[in-house]
Amino acid sequence: MIHSCMKSVGSDTKGLWSDASDVVTDGGYASLKNQEIAKGRGVVNIVFNKIVGSLKNITTSLNMETRLKKWRSGIEAVISNVKRGFKLFRCDWKGKGHFDAKVLWSVIAYNIRVMTSLLLDELTLQSQ
Repeated sequence: MIHSCMKSVGSDTKGLWSDASDVVTDGGYASLKNQEIAKGRGVVNIVFNKIVGSLKNITTSLNMETRLKKWRSGIEAVISNVKRGFKLFRCDWKGKGHFDAKVLWSVIAYNIRVMTSLLLDELTLQSQ
């Protein structure tokens, strides 16, 4: 992911990765080159979902590796929910501005749905 981001975004990624101390990526980005790029950027904990060949996760502790893997799993669940619930598969709107608007409104709608569900659950508990 790091290497691909560097190539696709260009020099703007310098600011993006300058504060990151932990990185967890999809297995498709598991490579020694990406690991070296992350180390060069000062990333301390580097976790890939899929280990390829001699590649090893670099973490300060087993606990940190587990926490990063669980965090990624949680993010994947939210992304999957948003994609299924709000048809965020393909954006037919033209241009970056329209794409950004579609993503923004989909995320807002998702958050409203989650908050409404939590409020309804709380109200039903109070009425019992």
